[in-house]
Amino acid sequence: MQEILEQVKALEKQDDLFLMWKQELDLRHSMREWPAASLSLNGDDDINFLFRSYFWTQKNDFFTLLFNHLHLSPVLNWLSQAPAWVNREFLAFLLGILIG
Repeated sequence: MQEILEQVKALEKQDDLFLMWKQELDLRHSMREWPAASLSLNGDDDINFLFRSYFWTQKNDFFTLLFNHLHLSPVLNWLSQAPAWVNREFLAFLLGILIG
């Protein structure tokens, strides 16, 4: 997983935007093959990439990952800066956990 995140960071140096986009899509696909519970979050860039990788296809996995890392300040910062609709969906996910 760390290797994939390092490859994503290396993409920022690409001059060809289309090639960068295609390579990121391939890396997102590779990331989705990892079980979300085994992932770690090291900062906003990691969270943003995981959001793009998981949110639209495996939203509950992404929210579980955030929930499991709520003790980390990068997660709290990311949530505080996320769009309101993402926070609403995350709160609905939390409510589902509480109600069971």
